[in-house]
Amino acid sequence: MFGFLFKRADRAAPQPVAELQAAVRAETRQASDQAKQQALSQAEALGDETAAVEFILQSGFADARLRAAQLVQSREAMEKVLQVCRNTDRRVAKLMQGRLDSARQQQLLTDKASASVMQAQRLLQEPLLMPNQVAELDRGWTAKDAPAGLLQEFEQIRGALAGRLAAQAGLQRTAIGLLASVRELHQQTLVDAQHESQTAALDALEAQMSACASDAEAVTLPRHLIIDFGQEAQALRKLLADLQQHEAALQARRDLLTAWEGRWKR
Repeated sequence: MFGFLFKRADRAAPQPVAELQAAVRAETRQASDQAKQQALSQAEALGDETAAVEFILQSGFADARLRAAQLVQSREAMEKVLQVCRNTDRRVAKLMQGRLDSARQQQLLTDKASASVMQAQRLLQEPLLMPNQVAELDRGWTAKDAPAGLLQEFEQIRGALAGRLAAQAGLQRTAIGLLASVRELHQQTLVDAQHESQTAALDALEAQMSACASDAEAVTLPRHLIIDFGQEAQALRKLLADLQQHEAALQARRDLLTAWEGRWKR
């Protein structure tokens, strides 16, 4: 009749063991939390990349490893950490892989920008600079992806290229204007011969065209401009010479007639 009392006693006996196990688990968690917090503090106190890599390779706490991984920046160190953590710490491995991918992409962009700068430098040395060459250079250049140093260098060279193209355009306009002027002078001479002033005007036009032909960008001038000007100027100079000779002959006749008349009057 007292069996139930023994059963209750049997059930109550394990209670102290369960409480002990719970206490042990609590102490274990507390110790683990303390160790984790200590590891996080150590990670925060790391001063350089080398120490961070060593910490990551030795630490047993994932959060601390991730915090230390923020200091890892060089490609060699990132590759080392990635190799170790690839199968053991997904978050650190993902961080390293992302940074490596970003670094490779940035290197590609830097290489591309550097190639554009070298291309611009070559164009600047070209004796015959063509607008389509500069347009092609512009199509291959992306300013937003270029490092600051390369961006500044490119912009400086590109400005020099723009200056050369502007000089070429101005030189061509000048040469075209000189050709039009010598043709107009030729027509004026045919209508109204004032050989002294027109000879002086022709001399000035030829001097200006000679300066164009000696310009640093003269190689870009259409060849026919200089040839056509030369032919027109030569024809005009011959016309002025003929007119001057004709006028001289007329003046000689007038002088002869005046002298003859003078003798008759005496």
